Amino acid sequence: MNQRVVAYDRQIEQLAKEHYPEVELLKQVKGVGTLIALTFVLTVDDPHRFRRSRDVGCYLGLRPGRRNSGKSQPQMHISKEGDGLLRTLMVQEPTTFSVRW
Repeated sequence: MNQRVVAYDRQIEQLAKEHYPEVELLKQVKGVGTLIALTFVLTVDDPHRFRRSRDVGCYLGLRPGRRNSGKSQPQMHISKEGDGLLRTLMVQEPTTFSVRW
């Protein structure tokens, strides 16, 4: 089983290097490995369709809800809309999903 995981990790790494050069830029962020970066690139697809970079977080369901009640505006939980796999990868312990050799 461990050998299969290592083989799949290598395939993912190779795929990212050959077809998605953006992955290397995203991997410069601490805690972002190949799997998270590749999932992000494939989910977002065309980043130019978003007017502002902040809109990507909303697209992924990472925007907290708000409730206005009088003078207070407490933040609620994230909306959990959008791609569930990517959202899970992004909010989990970063080293858990990084590709390790």
